[in-house]
Amino acid sequence: MPQSRTQDAIFTLMMVGMMVVGMNLYNQVLHGGIGPDFWARVAAGVGPAFLVALVLTVGFVNRVAKGLTRRAPINHQSRWQVIAVTSCFMMAMMVTLMSAYATAMNDGLNAQFLATWGTAVAFNIVAALPLQLVVVGPASRFVLKAIQRRHGR
Repeated sequence: MPQSRTQDAIFTLMMVGMMVVGMNLYNQVLHGGIGPDFWARVAAGVGPAFLVALVLTVGFVNRVAKGLTRRAPINHQSRWQVIAVTSCFMMAMMVTLMSAYATAMNDGLNAQFLATWGTAVAFNIVAALPLQLVVVGPASRFVLKAIQRRHGR
């Protein structure tokens, strides 16, 4: 767990950055396939999505997820239960919000928006859950622990 504002900022930037890159790669493969323009499409989508995801995380999602976790019927003394539940709440909210963002940016706000958004959420949650729980979360915690060890927590 982050022990200072600086550590919290580093941890948040790592989590948001890795999730945005991972989900952008997934969506580019899913919707555009791997072709000569693959990396250009990935690069074009990462910057704006990162900024939106960072604002959503810092301004809203982080506080709501932590509040929901405090109310969840789990063993709050278990660090891993708290981490897993918080991660799941954050992932579910971010998938919902970022899928709305991507749907609006790619297809606009049209008559099919809700249907397209729902489909996007369904496809994205399949990738976001394991990405968060198995790759991004553990990697971010590993780097944070290394920073804490190096600076004496």
